[in-house]
Amino acid sequence: MSELRPRFSDQLFINDLVSAQAMDYLNLYRCFVAVLFAGLLFTPILTDTVSGEARQWGQVITWAFIFFAPVQLYLGRTRRGALLFRSAVGFAFDIVGTMLMMTALGGLDSGMGTLLVGSTAVAGVVFPLKMGLSVAGLSALVLLWQTLVQVIDGTQTFSTLAPAGSLGATYFVTTLLGHYLARRSRESQQLAVQQSVDLAQLSRLNQLIVARMRTGILIVDPEESCHVMNDAAWYLMGMPPSRVGELVELAPEVLENLRHWQKTGRHRNESLTLANGVPAVVPRFARLSASQKSETLIFLEDSSIVSRRAQEMTLSSLGRLSATIAHEIRNPLAAISHSGQLLAESDQLVAADQRLTEIILRHCRRMNDIIENVLQLARQEPPRPESLRLKDWLENFAFELRRDHEMGDHTVQVAVEDPDLTALVDPSQLQQVLWNLCQNAFRYGHAPEQPAVVTLTARASDDMKSPLIEVSDLGPGVPEAQRQQIFEPFFTTASDGTGLGLYLCQQICASNQAILEYQAGDDGQGSLFRISLQRPAGAEMDA
Repeated sequence: MSELRPRFSDQLFINDLVSAQAMDYLNLYRCFVAVLFAGLLFTPILTDTVSGEARQWGQVITWAFIFFAPVQLYLGRTRRGALLFRSAVGFAFDIVGTMLMMTALGGLDSGMGTLLVGSTAVAGVVFPLKMGLSVAGLSALVLLWQTLVQVIDGTQTFSTLAPAGSLGATYFVTTLLGHYLARRSRESQQLAVQQSVDLAQLSRLNQLIVARMRTGILIVDPEESCHVMNDAAWYLMGMPPSRVGELVELAPEVLENLRHWQKTGRHRNESLTLANGVPAVVPRFARLSASQKSETLIFLEDSSIVSRRAQEMTLSSLGRLSATIAHEIRNPLAAISHSGQLLAESDQLVAADQRLTEIILRHCRRMNDIIENVLQLARQEPPRPESLRLKDWLENFAFELRRDHEMGDHTVQVAVEDPDLTALVDPSQLQQVLWNLCQNAFRYGHAPEQPAVVTLTARASDDMKSPLIEVSDLGPGVPEAQRQQIFEPFFTTASDGTGLGLYLCQQICASNQAILEYQAGDDGQGSLFRISLQRPAGAEMDA
């Protein structure tokens, strides 16, 4: 972009390439005029028409042009000197020198006045419009003054004033025309510069995107030579010493697949391990243009990522299928449960049959719990996190739990270290998680024949980065051999459990960017479930 930078720096000038080129052409034009004057006055061409004192004056003016024109050309090429002053002196010299030469060569009839047309046109290019018209006006006034003086001296007639006025008007026309063309040229120049900047930015953006892609990207020319390789491809190919070179040396297996694709138009759906310690890849190919001899774009897709995507799609499909099946099971299950209840109310059942109906109803309730959990997983909505003051929220939760749950002798306690502790979480989903954890504590978190004592604790983490909520009890705890499995779906140690409660809690916490984990109590007694929540933006936690 350096060649497009303005070469003028004066604030009174239009600082662009158009003005610089116009001044260069004007200085070359001045050199041409100097050579023209020298050819006319230092040779016998005008001996018959110009002689004596007029010829001597013309030669003096010619020497001035011969000296001045190369100096201006040199200063313009090197950009030396004050730009405004140098340009003003140059236009003044053009006007005065041309008029003096016109006087020496016989006035308006010599045609010397037309030489100023080039200067006035360039003035319209490099100067603002008012300054350019000032140069044209000064040229026209000097021309009319010089013609009027000759009319008064008797060397010219009044009829010459009309051609002089027409030539003066030509100066204004050429200035306006030069200004208009320069403005259009500048607009085109600015558009070209902006487009080049946009293209450069787009190119840098494309390079950044390609460099940061996790898919390996290679570009191979028709001679099977690689000249573009992004970071992912470099890693998947075993980090070769060079990123350019012959593909047969960098990855011969990929080259073999490329040749097969070029011959058959089909990809080989097989994984390739290009180096030790890197994931296997699946190469894909595409031409950069329709030509058969164009460059080829090679994608090296990490097969583990492809497998993970396929697994995610499978799990998603299985989730929808499970929800559909669960929904379809509900209707016959409801009929079975209702029929079992009616059968249990019959007076004709013997004790053994009564026991069978109890088994039917108990397992119907268990199946219904499983269906409810599966549907809850399928219907889980995205979280709507809010900033919660945990002390107030936990106390309100404990109050609702005591009110809506048949507590019996069970108790719930709330302990908050920092009354101002806040967390960012969906309150309805947090309530669902804590309700399930408390239900488990009431059911399993106490010694036989003893009431459960559940404690809800809110505190800051040891590193003061996360707010925590802990649900603890005084029960026997989870055996060490089963602690790695309690969050797996359908894992349960109870004959009437569904095995989906803790799994559902963990999924809800993950959707809120929280972490649910289990920790055994002292000496393996008691259980503690810890939820590590997100801190609201800008919130600070006291030590």
